Amino acid sequence: RFERNTDEEGQEVNWLYIGRIVSHSSHIVSLQFVNDPSKPPGDDLRLFSVGYDRAAVEYDLANSTVRGGVRVAGSCLIEQTSRPSCAVALPSKMQTSEGRGVVLLVYNNEYKCKIIEADRITGNQLDPARILDAPTPCVKTLLGPTFGAPPSNVGVIPCGSDGHRFLWFCCPTKVAGALWLPLDGNPHRSTGVIVHPGGLVGCDTSPDGRMLITCGGSDLSVALWEVSTTAVESASSLGGSGNDPFWAQLDGGADGLFADEAKDFFVYSQIKRQGEDTRAERDIVGWVRPADVPDLFCALGVYPSQFDIRELLAEVTNELGAEDPEVTLDHFVRLFVNHRPVFGLEQAAMEEAFDSLGALPGTNVLRTDKLVDALLNRGEPFEVDELQQVFERLRPGQGGVQSLPSELSGVDMAESVLGFAKEEEE
Repeated sequence: RFERNTDEEGQEVNWLYIGRIVSHSSHIVSLQFVNDPSKPPGDDLRLFSVGYDRAAVEYDLANSTVRGGVRVAGSCLIEQTSRPSCAVALPSKMQTSEGRGVVLLVYNNEYKCKIIEADRITGNQLDPARILDAPTPCVKTLLGPTFGAPPSNVGVIPCGSDGHRFLWFCCPTKVAGALWLPLDGNPHRSTGVIVHPGGLVGCDTSPDGRMLITCGGSDLSVALWEVSTTAVESASSLGGSGNDPFWAQLDGGADGLFADEAKDFFVYSQIKRQGEDTRAERDIVGWVRPADVPDLFCALGVYPSQFDIRELLAEVTNELGAEDPEVTLDHFVRLFVNHRPVFGLEQAAMEEAFDSLGALPGTNVLRTDKLVDALLNRGEPFEVDELQQVFERLRPGQGGVQSLPSELSGVDMAESVLGFAKEEEE
């Protein structure tokens, strides 16, 4: 703590060691002080940490003392499977004009940015088995920068043009760039440049925000860059306005076959709500209820987990309100682009999953009984009857779970059970 402090001997010192605490089970990816404009002066300083263990922690600075040590004000899990890579804390009004308090922008290894409302980091919600029991602290999920690797560091640029505010970020694979606040997942509101020929290990701005300092890895160099946010503003204007940038992210763009399919399913969802067999005049109102959104994701080939659905529905409620929210087609496309995985499920991911479940070393072969036990008891578990129905639908007429061979590899699971196309060898 840096202020007029008095040590145990009664002498005034500038810096006073308060203590330390083990608040994460893995390494910390971000440690952030931030002033909360919603709190009175003197009590507005807050401290947060985000760890590779998927936990966000707030520390109780007011009650942390030399005798009592550092205290935790609240903690919670913010991810289920992905891993945080970096985070920044900032006043909510920088992300939304009506915001109060503080939000954490947490980037993860799946190229997503989770907006975490700091006041929802409460209690001690760190049990993965009960992650669905607590309300989600995440109010929005956005597509992050996709410049080769997820960001490894991020911060606020202390300046901007015409009142606009920006974030800087750096990726371990050569790239540093800027993001225009408020974030909305529009890739045209960001820009990145190659700043080092090798890896990038660190990045920060000068106090006035006019210069960006980058530190390379294997090139053993430090570089100084002039910050020009007009490049981001120009890229944003060229990318289109309104929902055009989001429609453009769909395969084939706004006029492609995938967009047409999305429109068809959106209309069918409205027909289904009215009743498929009704003889009454069809009432196509141009919107669907939030409960229809996960089914639309599945129809378009994206299969969210219960954790993902919880965050998706919480975001819709946060944006539209809890009373009779109506999700329009444009709103659905924004949700779809921001929430869908950046990359599809690859064979390597399936093999990695089998290895983590206890496959024989070097073979990627897992006993089927161990696989079934994991599906029934780990993560978001299946019920016995539900799992039987799933395998009967995947392998019609073959007897469900009992028809599976005694051992399976990740490749067998992908191709023979799930029916994925065989990957072509390079």
